[in-house]
Amino acid sequence: MKAQLTSAAMKRLCIKNEDLKEKNYTELILKYRDEEKAKAFQKIQLQTIADLNLRIQQEELRIEQNGITEAEFKILGSPPALKEYIKKEQKMQQSMTQSQSSPRVLTHETLQKSLELRNELQSENQQRQALQRETMLKKMEEQEEKRLRVIEEKRKAAQTLREKYVADDIQEKIDEQRRMQQLKQNERIKKAEELKRRKEQEILEEKIQKQEIFKTKIEATKQAQEYQSFKVQQQQAKTMMSDAEKTQKRLQMLKEQEAANAQFKQQIQQAALIRQQKEQERVRAEEAHKERLRIETERQQQKQIEFQRQKQIETQREYDEKMRRLKEQQQNAKQVLQEEQERKQVLRKVQIEQIQQNEKVKEKMQEETKQKAIQNQIQLVEKKQKIKMMQEKTEQEAEIKKQRLLDEMRQIELLNEQKAKEQEAIVEITQRAYLKTPIK
Repeated sequence: MKAQLTSAAMKRLCIKNEDLKEKNYTELILKYRDEEKAKAFQKIQLQTIADLNLRIQQEELRIEQNGITEAEFKILGSPPALKEYIKKEQKMQQSMTQSQSSPRVLTHETLQKSLELRNELQSENQQRQALQRETMLKKMEEQEEKRLRVIEEKRKAAQTLREKYVADDIQEKIDEQRRMQQLKQNERIKKAEELKRRKEQEILEEKIQKQEIFKTKIEATKQAQEYQSFKVQQQQAKTMMSDAEKTQKRLQMLKEQEAANAQFKQQIQQAALIRQQKEQERVRAEEAHKERLRIETERQQQKQIEFQRQKQIETQREYDEKMRRLKEQQQNAKQVLQEEQERKQVLRKVQIEQIQQNEKVKEKMQEETKQKAIQNQIQLVEKKQKIKMMQEKTEQEAEIKKQRLLDEMRQIELLNEQKAKEQEAIVEITQRAYLKTPIK
């Protein structure tokens, strides 16, 4: 039976079972890709589910206390309290018909007792209605306080999210600067490696030149040895020559050897000069390269300092602009909250006035029904047929008026619920607009 009552309340409020299901935390993290956002949206979701459950409980109490119409009875089903209410009404009608069918029992004492019982029932009904009104007003106040708390929490969560977005933007800019510095450092490392490679290449060229010089020296020594062996052979072949020829040839050989030695020395000196020139050129190239690197590094450092200064100015300007926008949004949110509170106060005053008017109308109707019932009972004692006719008319009129009153009360409740839903929709729209404002 509890399930039937909850389903009836959910159908009346147009709430689905999917609205009461909580989404998984992993799904929220996959959707928003941020733990802070996921936690904030999970908190909002839990708060909305709690609000929906509270509304369902209030609607269940309302159905148990007031009942439902015949059309809703066919659609929504019958809660147990409604069945008991229908049984009581049937018993009351049966007792009334029995009292009408037996006029001999309708004495003065029975009339007095029936009037006292009716008065007691009416006073109990009035007390119960007053308690219901008090409970409803308390619940409405609690709901308003909860909504205000939820709005404040959402505003704080949105503010923290915006602050986090600003911090993320600043962190992204810092990361970009670090990436630029890393790229520049990589370029410097590449240039240093290129310089090192050039130095190694120059060292290899020097080694090759030294090897070539060593080869030339070896070839020169070989030529000298061959020349000496040739001379020895000539000396051995010409042992029979004269001493003059021998001395001339020796002098010529010495001259040739001196000339060869001088040529060899000249070659060595030329190679040393070439090597010295190359060394000087290499030193000059290294000094020029170092000077170029120094100028380039100074220029890069100057550019980096200028870039960082410009970035700092831009970030400060953007931060000031975002803070100004945040202040404007906070002021707008405060203004919206004040307007909403004023609207709620006006609606509450209107509801209280409507309740007071309904109470006055009910009291008037109850007095009228009392007077008519007394007149009808007196007429029933005097005249049987007239009593029956008048009683039927009064019952019909009372039933019509009762139905009208019930219809009016239901219309008022529907209007109140519609107004509350409109207020909730306005609050949700403002909250979504406040949460979905892009951060520039």
